[in-house]
Amino acid sequence: MGGINGTGNYWYAVDQGITSPGRPMPFVWWNASDVTVRNFYVVDPPLWSINLMNVTNAWFDNIYVNATSPQQPSGENWVVNTDGFGMSSPLRPLLLRLMMTRHYGLQQHRTE
Repeated sequence: MGGINGTGNYWYAVDQGITSPGRPMPFVWWNASDVTVRNFYVVDPPLWSINLMNVTNAWFDNIYVNATSPQQPSGENWVVNTDGFGMSSPLRPLLLRLMMTRHYGLQQHRTE
């Protein structure tokens, strides 16, 4: 499995729950078609993990996304705008086996 470590903890600690301008998006597809991505991960994304813009026939299988801030105080949420998928005008996207986790303090939220 290959992927991207977005070094989001730097951004989480600096912003402390506020999204500042200039945060990078680690995986962006623009004007693409017939895309297949398998066995891929994005950990600690500074902003949206995977962003699809004007993409047609996209197939994503076995994707793992994790945004965790070990530095934030318990009960606070510094991990903001780290969506698993951001989509602008996608046509026929297909998502299979997506696992996204975020840690807010001591709680863990998981979507499959």
